[in-house]
Amino acid sequence: MLIDTSISIALRSIYGSYDIKEFSIFDLLNLKEIAEGLKINTNKNKDVTLSIKCPLCGKYHEYNYSFLELINKQVIIAGCEELGIPVLFIGKSFKVEERINRYKQINTKILAMI
Repeated sequence: MLIDTSISIALRSIYGSYDIKEFSIFDLLNLKEIAEGLKINTNKNKDVTLSIKCPLCGKYHEYNYSFLELINKQVIIAGCEELGIPVLFIGKSFKVEERINRYKQINTKILAMI
């Protein structure tokens, strides 16, 4: 049985676009900061804590996930706790890109209606 250990993280920028980084789940043990404003901590319980400086509200948000959850789920969406807007996507590369494209289409339609 083969397990795909590559994941992507897409972090929202202050301009509304998403910056996508792709790496192996095992790299999380060595990485402390993937992008500006996103810090990663791992512990012995095989849990991952992501600390994000939100580009929308400016506050720090923390999200906890297990390694199994990161490997098994197609995509995980973490949002701003104040505004409820997606700030972070984690998961399989094609699913993360698919979800980001869907949000872009929705936002374009909303702006066209305004």
